Amino acid sequence: MRPFPSLLLAALSGGALLALEAEGTLLARYPGVAPLLVKAKAQFAAGRLEAARQAFQACLAMLPSHHEAHFYLGQLAYQDKDYRGARDHIEAAERSLEDLDREYQARLKVQNARDAQSLLAAQKNVDYLTLEKGITEGSCSYSLVLLATQSLRTAQEASRHHALPEERPFTLPASYQFLHANCLFRLGDLDGAETLYLKTLELDPRHAGAWNNLVSLGLIRKQPETALRHLKAAEAAKIAIQPALRKAVLGT
Repeated sequence: MRPFPSLLLAALSGGALLALEAEGTLLARYPGVAPLLVKAKAQFAAGRLEAARQAFQACLAMLPSHHEAHFYLGQLAYQDKDYRGARDHIEAAERSLEDLDREYQARLKVQNARDAQSLLAAQKNVDYLTLEKGITEGSCSYSLVLLATQSLRTAQEASRHHALPEERPFTLPASYQFLHANCLFRLGDLDGAETLYLKTLELDPRHAGAWNNLVSLGLIRKQPETALRHLKAAEAAKIAIQPALRKAVLGT
């Protein structure tokens, strides 16, 4: 599983991140929340759910649109059977990821353009200086060629340094789609739930929960052919379907 974008941001080298951030932007604010987020997730993993809830809420106090804080608070609300609250949190998380992706792509475009200009200028200097005939070691022209070559290498290294690990690190994770789908299911929006279970599988074709819930939806909606189709597709992909659910579809 790929790292969540906020942790990816926190792990970036300073130069790479500084090339893309500006004061007050979402990208710039995530690393400051990362230490508290790590503690909140540790509380969640340890089952200290109330402490985790308070810690995630503290993350939102620092950054109200923090997508992971909303995601985990959505899970906690879902466990409490507050399905509307869970839906509101997961929708806020999705909006935040869209904002991050939009900002990231805009800043990456600007940085790439700057890097391209620097590389072009450095390459032109090298090309121009090396046109001169009879350059001897130790001459002024020789020194200029060395300087231009070093400038080109520096520009190439800067371009590599500015590149982030993923071209689109803020795409929606399958786990977000799945939680959203479950919320819609619980709230009675079966069409919406089915759409998001299918989107979950687009992101993670082996997501067992989404496969099982699609089979279950087919039965709930009295569409046995649809349930059977999903069952066969899941088993072809070697996904385990709950025995009781499988029996209900096959009637055996």
